[in-house]
Amino acid sequence: MKLQFKREKFFQAFSLASMVVAVRDVKSVLQNIKMVVGNNQVLLMATDLELGIRIILDEDITIDEPGEIMLSTKLFRKIFQESTDSVLTLECDHKTIQVNGERTHYQLPILSTEDFPDVPVFNAEEYYLISRFIMRELIRRTVFAVDPGGVKYALGGVLFECSEGRISAVASDGRRLAHQEGNAGMVGNYKTKENTIFPIKFLNLIEKALGEEDVKIAVVENRAQVQFGNIVLNSQLLESQFPRWRNIIPVTTDKKRVNFLVGELLTAIRQAEIVASDKEPCVIFSFSTGKLKVEATGAEIGESTVDLPVDYQGDDIKIKMDPRFLVDFLRVLPAGETVALYLDVGKPVLFKTEDGYSYVVMPLV
Repeated sequence: MKLQFKREKFFQAFSLASMVVAVRDVKSVLQNIKMVVGNNQVLLMATDLELGIRIILDEDITIDEPGEIMLSTKLFRKIFQESTDSVLTLECDHKTIQVNGERTHYQLPILSTEDFPDVPVFNAEEYYLISRFIMRELIRRTVFAVDPGGVKYALGGVLFECSEGRISAVASDGRRLAHQEGNAGMVGNYKTKENTIFPIKFLNLIEKALGEEDVKIAVVENRAQVQFGNIVLNSQLLESQFPRWRNIIPVTTDKKRVNFLVGELLTAIRQAEIVASDKEPCVIFSFSTGKLKVEATGAEIGESTVDLPVDYQGDDIKIKMDPRFLVDFLRVLPAGETVALYLDVGKPVLFKTEDGYSYVVMPLV
């Protein structure tokens, strides 16, 4: 086997594949990346048995001899990262792998490919088709609200629900809930199984890998498959029952509504939380006619008050909330966007945007 490639572009694909490589010492073969060379393209595959990736490279590569080998993730990451050559040549015989640049030369032992498990291709004929912009927002606006280490297994991932023309992503840790909707195309008569929960590692990988292409999503038995461009990702689903999230989102009827600019509200919270306790952080929203005071108090630290003019009319209301939950939510939104806050004394606080985003926060007692 022999090929020549541009180092920087190859390293980008290799780094992406290495995110899937097994961290735990399950099987030593899973700590490597399998490379298959042939048909004017290079295929990189990695898996930890729960998550898998296939990446095809068909540009800036010259193939002299086809073949397949295992690439040690640890060694080759360092070689590609530290090399100053723009072009590298990789070839192997039955005994060694040689990596050659203009001034660097490496000779490494060959690893067997026999025990490396197959990483499935995306061959679904019926699937959902989502724009990369919507897919990115579905992920960014929900993953921060999961509870990966909690006792409720279902809350360690993001629930995806699809219907004709629409897709929803929902995440919750029991104290807050994030829900984003978007448009989705349907190819064929495809319909996902109920309770389709994507692991957070899978979603982080999708966001990292997203390019210029639209995203295909299909669920086969207990595995999700995603394809965009020359990349295919697959993952086991979280097998658990997600809470009935629609019952958690408050109705807006008879609730007070206050509009904010995202950037102004985020700044006020960050300014106020400077003195908040590290162990039990809390900010108090105090609404009165035409004004919001964002207040915080920390034992042996001090007190803070930040005033914001708001279009509020009605009785004075105070609500205590965890500032971390508010910052997580606001920082995934554009600073100039308007967000509506719906409030009622002693009830969950609801934030909504015009593009199908809802965020619920349980007040502190």
